[in-house]
Amino acid sequence: MRAFIDIETCPSADPTVIADIRASIKPPANYSKPDSIAQWMETKGEHAALEAISKTALSPEDGSIIAIGIGLDDDQDPVVFTRDPNSETDAYVILDALTYVNDLLEDACTFSSTDPGKLIHKPVPYWVGHNITGFDLPFLWKRLVINDLKPDLPLPCPDEIRHGRNCFDTMQAWAGYRGMVSLSRLCRVLGIPDPKQNQDGITGANAWEFWRRGDLETVKTYCASDVTAARAVFHRIDAIGWRNAV
Repeated sequence: MRAFIDIETCPSADPTVIADIRASIKPPANYSKPDSIAQWMETKGEHAALEAISKTALSPEDGSIIAIGIGLDDDQDPVVFTRDPNSETDAYVILDALTYVNDLLEDACTFSSTDPGKLIHKPVPYWVGHNITGFDLPFLWKRLVINDLKPDLPLPCPDEIRHGRNCFDTMQAWAGYRGMVSLSRLCRVLGIPDPKQNQDGITGANAWEFWRRGDLETVKTYCASDVTAARAVFHRIDAIGWRNAV
């Protein structure tokens, strides 16, 4: 079963992490005079600190998940699970999303006709998304471990994630190993509706700001559009008979 996925994340809210980041902020090496250092810290130090804090959203060790979008191989709208902005943990949104996928897999299970209830075969999800080998799947797996979660649906650890084996990464399929292309640009090239258009200013980098102020519908719409776009890109590539697109 193909499961199309996209996650949205937020920076760390841990006071210790934030304090450590603020303490590490320093001007560029070419600032050597005390007066110039003091001026830089006064005029640019706070911006540099906020930027560094926001970048922890890219780190599963410090950041966390605020939304998970799941789409199936059909024309139905993706289902997006969002975390309560008042929740201190992303454990529940992760469990809700993985339970949803696991329930779909159980519906597709094959049972013995002679021994009712005996499971013969349970499919595993073939994850599809944009940059999921480098971001979404490793981030999700690490958050499982950090939260000490043991869902019924196993996920490959970062060392096991392989494009073409247990997932399909549209970025890697297009740009190659270590290559990069944004989902927005790839959609424009292929004539697929750009998921970044008409999004009320929301991006992957600031989605957490909308979430933090309680605008969950905007976050859901944004996350769902990324899932839908990645699904359309996948089918365009699959149409030429890519050998491992299962």
